[in-house]
Amino acid sequence: VRTAALPISLDAATLCSIKAAEAFSVIAGANASIVAGGSANINAGLSASMLGNVNVNMIATEGNVNLVSVGGNVNVKGMLIYLN
Repeated sequence: VRTAALPISLDAATLCSIKAAEAFSVIAGANASIVAGGSANINAGLSASMLGNVNVNMIATEGNVNLVSVGGNVNVKGMLIYLN
C-alpha cells in the first residue's frame, strides 16, 4: 500500500497483526511512537539495540528499572557515570 500525499491508517477493533517471514522494517521520516495500554515487549533471537543520536531514556514512573544479564556481564560505559 502506498500513497503519494495522504496518510495511511490501520484500525482494528481487537487484534492487528503484522507478520513477515524474513526481515521487517518500520521507518519514519520524523518521530515514531509505540504506545501500549498494557505491557510492551521487544524480543530478539540474537540481539536488540536502542540508538539515540542525542539521548536514550528508560524511565519507570512507578516501580523498578531492571537490567539483567543471565549469561554474561553488564557493561556500563560513558564519559562520566552518575549514581544518584
